[in-house]
Amino acid sequence: MNNNDIAILIPAYNPTIDLIEIVDNLVKRDFKVIVVNDGSNNESIDIFNKLNKNIILLKHEQNMGKGQALKTGFEYIINNISCIGVITVDADGQHILKDIIKVVENLSGNENSIILGSRLDTDKMLFRSKLGNCLTRIVFKFATKTDVFDTQTGLRGIPFKYLKDLLTIEGQRYEYEINMAKKVKGIPRERVKDNEDNFFFTFDEFIKVRDILVERGRLQDACLWSIGFDSAGRRNELFQIEKHGLLDGNKTNIVVGKRGKKFYLVYLDDTKELIRQYLEERGEDNVDSLWIKGTGENKQPITGDALYDRVCSISKILSEVRGEQCNIFPHTMRHSRLECLAQGTDTRLVDKNGNPQKYPLEQVQVFAHHSDVSTTQGYLKDHSSELIDEMFGFGKCKL
Repeated sequence: MNNNDIAILIPAYNPTIDLIEIVDNLVKRDFKVIVVNDGSNNESIDIFNKLNKNIILLKHEQNMGKGQALKTGFEYIINNISCIGVITVDADGQHILKDIIKVVENLSGNENSIILGSRLDTDKMLFRSKLGNCLTRIVFKFATKTDVFDTQTGLRGIPFKYLKDLLTIEGQRYEYEINMAKKVKGIPRERVKDNEDNFFFTFDEFIKVRDILVERGRLQDACLWSIGFDSAGRRNELFQIEKHGLLDGNKTNIVVGKRGKKFYLVYLDDTKELIRQYLEERGEDNVDSLWIKGTGENKQPITGDALYDRVCSISKILSEVRGEQCNIFPHTMRHSRLECLAQGTDTRLVDKNGNPQKYPLEQVQVFAHHSDVSTTQGYLKDHSSELIDEMFGFGKCKL
């Protein structure tokens, strides 16, 4: 199966600049790309105008929902495009290129299957709805009522022959994907990528890693590590940080998060001092982004994928600190930060008695920009076993 045998369908509502990079990377690899503008606001017009001209851009005059955007794309593909299968991809950058490629690879030879880039709950993972990325292969059967593991994943590989059937499934918004998943039977398969959700580093490890980055002259990476942790920012949000005004307070420029929500990212004073050192070392240039590559007149802003890779590269230092192999991702910083705030382990934040401040779940939810407190709870460690041990004193005696 060649890449030009595959259509990539991206429903987009008020997308961020990540969409431009996603589309460019896919076009470079000869995929047939279809983007559906689902009635986005005027602020998004510039992003759609900058998309690669070698794609198909469809548009809803008003917002009709993700489900309808998918149906619009499916119908267009059925009538206009010759392909073996379709990969659906979210527009917010959460599906990295190597995951998309793996879904493509698994779609090949599985003409009777739908491939889901889903999250699977296992005994070793956290008690939450999104636990560990794995590749799930599901045999498409409208008759079955068996649920699959992740009913809301936006990364799906669909053989062309099923597209007409998918047009008959009810739902126009996010319930459409759930309704689709309810029609299939799931069988877990290989992992798509290393799990980002079941690994945490401690506050002490955060400080040690940051100090090593500074000692080794990696000031830009130290800033990325420190801002990423302090703010609990998602990769897309961190990518949007500009260098201007960062030393004037403790907030970045306004960034656009999930569902088009706008807010500042925040950081503490020691992180601001790191930023000052980095900008002083960087010197004057015409690049607005905080994140660059090159030196002198060759400075350029980095891509979102490069930012992702830089965070992943810090895994080696954390492995040194911990004394065992560790793999971290941008989302690892987010999970670790929220856990740190909930448990009160950040010694830079103290209460009126001078003790590390422990924040209630509702405040952590606001900080994380989550719409539901259960989502925030899902980002944290499951401490139930520790609480049971404490109840019965199991940790205080030898068995």
